[in-house]
Amino acid sequence: MTVLDGQSGEVIRNYPVLPGKRPPRRIRCSPTGRVVFSDWGNTQRELPGPYRWENSLSFIDGDEPATVFRDGIPGEDRVQYFEDGVPVANGPRAWGRYVDFAATDDGVWMGTGDDDAVEFIDWAGTTTHRIWWMGPDPAVTEEHMGAYRASNRARFSGPNARPPLRELVG
Repeated sequence: MTVLDGQSGEVIRNYPVLPGKRPPRRIRCSPTGRVVFSDWGNTQRELPGPYRWENSLSFIDGDEPATVFRDGIPGEDRVQYFEDGVPVANGPRAWGRYVDFAATDDGVWMGTGDDDAVEFIDWAGTTTHRIWWMGPDPAVTEEHMGAYRASNRARFSGPNARPPLRELVG
């Protein structure tokens, strides 16, 4: 991790971030410099098809070791692909849920896509506030999917589309 001066861009310090076996997935900083990050979750699956990660949120404050302040967060919807019984690819699920967050000096705002709310989590891991979405239903409908498919067909079936893509969309 590299800390830069907000005015000059000069390097203030460098230090390792060692949350586990892999580097952090998403990183956010609070205005006072506390670093908040999520992990990669359970990235591989033994069976083909859709599944969902579980993530944790951690923070680093100065030179202290990383502190996990929320664990078991429903994370990103993923799909595991296999060929000949061997996992070959793993990626986000189209129209799937994911977790996102924003750091403040007092804690973190986080949304998971599970409900129509974002929650505020203090540095001890306790939810202290929740803001509910009061707008139209954000659920993806069959109508949305049809419009998405039609848009892709139009995008990949014109004269400028690569030949393999033209064959796929007809």
